[in-house]
Amino acid sequence: MAILLEREKCLKKCTLCEEICPGDIIYMDAENYPLFRIQECWHCAACVEDCPTHALSVKLWFQS
Repeated sequence: MAILLEREKCLKKCTLCEEICPGDIIYMDAENYPLFRIQECWHCAACVEDCPTHALSVKLWFQS
């Protein structure tokens, strides 16, 4: 599984996904977009559910 970010939908200074992540694996890059340490992700989708602009989604590896 992977968390996907649609940068054009992201509110760059929002940081809600970083705050809500129970695994503390999301951090902001130099442009203030979220980055994910995927190998540490719990795949709980808390960030996806709470994103106010629906910029995040979960993708299963077998989806095309």
